[in-house]
Amino acid sequence: MSRPTVQRYLTLLTQLFLLIRARAWSRNIGQRLIKAPKVWLPDTGLACHLLDYRQTRFEQDETALAGSLFENFVAMELVKQAAWAETNVRIHHLRTAGGREVDIVLERGDGSVCGIEVKLGATARSRDFAALRHLQGKLGKRFKAGAVVHTGSETLRFGPGLWALPVSTLWTPS
Repeated sequence: MSRPTVQRYLTLLTQLFLLIRARAWSRNIGQRLIKAPKVWLPDTGLACHLLDYRQTRFEQDETALAGSLFENFVAMELVKQAAWAETNVRIHHLRTAGGREVDIVLERGDGSVCGIEVKLGATARSRDFAALRHLQGKLGKRFKAGAVVHTGSETLRFGPGLWALPVSTLWTPS
């Protein structure tokens, strides 16, 4: 297919709410960034059904597909919550030309930022925070918090403003 045809299809799917394009975040943090949008599917259950991706396959799969589906799920939960939140929050992603990536960047109207990494695993490791630490260093006081969302059950602190959070905290009242 030609590029204009693909763009028209993507626009149509967006208008039908069958996909969401998260724009790349940048606030002049002094590096080359990848500006391509990230595409998320609003209904992760439908995506799994179309891929014939059942629970047992998801639990046993160690490929990037399982991680991508989990990231998509977390992103859509945050999009839903941002829609009814009292504070206006814009949702983006960050990818640098050097390979650093923050899966989800939440930005408030005042310019404060929270970064979220999504890891399909029961525990978070210090290396999972590398991109968040980099963003924290670049933004200084504008960086309010960073989290690695995982499938485990423990909440752990990994430094000032950095937390490993179980996915269940998405539905836990603050």
